[in-house]
Amino acid sequence: MKHDIGGLSLDLDNLLFRLNLNNPGDDIKLVDLCIEKIKEYENPLVCLSGGYDSQFMCLLLKQAGIEFTAVTYETMWGLNVINSPDAYMAQNFAKKHDIPLQLIQLDFKTFLESEQYLEYAIKYHTSSPQIAYHLYFLDQIDYTDRSIVMGGDIPRFALDEDTQEIISMIHSDGELFRTTIIPYKMYAEENNVKMCKDLLFYSPELFYKSLENFANLVKKHNVIGTMDDTTTGNYIKELYYNNITEEDCETNLMSNTGFENIKLHFMSLSGDYDDFNNKYRAPLMSLLDNFYKKTYSITFNYTGSISQKISGFDQMALLIDDLQDYYENNSIKLIKHYKLEF
Repeated sequence: MKHDIGGLSLDLDNLLFRLNLNNPGDDIKLVDLCIEKIKEYENPLVCLSGGYDSQFMCLLLKQAGIEFTAVTYETMWGLNVINSPDAYMAQNFAKKHDIPLQLIQLDFKTFLESEQYLEYAIKYHTSSPQIAYHLYFLDQIDYTDRSIVMGGDIPRFALDEDTQEIISMIHSDGELFRTTIIPYKMYAEENNVKMCKDLLFYSPELFYKSLENFANLVKKHNVIGTMDDTTTGNYIKELYYNNITEEDCETNLMSNTGFENIKLHFMSLSGDYDDFNNKYRAPLMSLLDNFYKKTYSITFNYTGSISQKISGFDQMALLIDDLQDYYENNSIKLIKHYKLEF
């Protein structure tokens, strides 16, 4: 099975993860490449979480002059709206930018207790209850004769604090590609819907220009993030997207998908801060591990099992070398905004 989105591909039959970059030239702008690609998605329906990724997609469509509507959801646990910060952010953003918005309510408690999360995880090969829930959300909306547009990840560089070296963090292993991209690609194919997710990886040219944009924002603002996975990249994302579109994203103080609150709720009942993950994430990881062992003879993480090739490595290396030189000769602030969740 091969999954290919243009700038990234994962060939599980041959255990090969490939990154494809190509510099289209200095006269080509990233925003123009983005608009050219997004125009392929007719009558778009944007899944607006309120975060920077989906805000960016809305602002890009506005700048391209493409009419669209958005949809968001409230995650309910009884009468509690557990993702209220994100839901309100999405509504306020849509109101400010005159975006037609549909709001739906989803019963997350029933989704878990009825084991629907298992059905979606098995069908679309995800180990994440959150992604399973998001795919369930897609099934609750009417996208007949529509394209679905979502935010995604950004190609980025980071500082290795131990070595003081600039490194690439561009979906650096096939496991991450499988976790964040493949389930949505499978959903689109299964349901015959055209879906845009992770736009910045959709061609070698987009991929390169997106990396170049990250290097430019480091130099423009003299900031960079780290490899520390206890920190959030929200501030960097805001700067990144504002370096592309004419309108700036709205500052989002802290993303709250609702899962943070549910983890705290389960912890308060049991005294174990891993209680939610043990009950709902661990079983999915076990199921997926068994699937990959049986189908491809590799483990869930398949560390060391997947080869990696980079087409355009020399072009990426030039960006890294230039950024390394800039870092060593300028005063750059290290951004470490910590995640306040369990």
